[in-house]
Amino acid sequence: MSMDWSKVRDGRAKAYQVMRPLAQAPLIAGAETLIQRFLKPGDSVLDVGAHDRRIERYLSQLGKPSSYKSLDIDRSFKHDYYAFEDIDERFDLVTVLDVVEHIPPETINQMLIACHAVLKPGGRVIVTTPNVSHPVRLWRDCTHITPMHHAELGGFLISAGFTEPSLHRIRDMSIKDWLLLPLVWPALKFLEIDYAFGIAVTAKRPS
Repeated sequence: MSMDWSKVRDGRAKAYQVMRPLAQAPLIAGAETLIQRFLKPGDSVLDVGAHDRRIERYLSQLGKPSSYKSLDIDRSFKHDYYAFEDIDERFDLVTVLDVVEHIPPETINQMLIACHAVLKPGGRVIVTTPNVSHPVRLWRDCTHITPMHHAELGGFLISAGFTEPSLHRIRDMSIKDWLLLPLVWPALKFLEIDYAFGIAVTAKRPS
């Protein structure tokens, strides 16, 4: 499938307009915070790039009855699906956690379009990736090939048909981190870098 770059550029321009700046984005400890926020009892979840299905274990601890399905091309773990083409159901929530940085832009585009297709109207997607405004976080893994600025990711989601892109920053802050932050904040601001390790962008499939 060829990629319509002009559509993605238009989406990116809109994302800059509707998404808050990175420095103003709320800080969360992890994607689990957003899963808990959006998940309602009885919802169905598709975990894309599920690896060892850790999100299934997290869901079992929430106390919100839900159904979980996993999708991953890696067959070293057992999954419910190994390709989007095999999916014959629709979901209330789709998670794509630390996946997009491992694949090229054209594949990201196809994957997000497929996520849109398997969501129920009104359903949401949660996408996480390393924070490119952090000086070293992205490049600590040699398998990372695509850096994704938050507005770029928002643009991909908008071009795939999603609405209401919303940005959060990810870092599980210790007491030491909070104590040191006022001391390093002027340098961070001057250098235009950020202390959050990752970002999360959520979006909605229109009803």
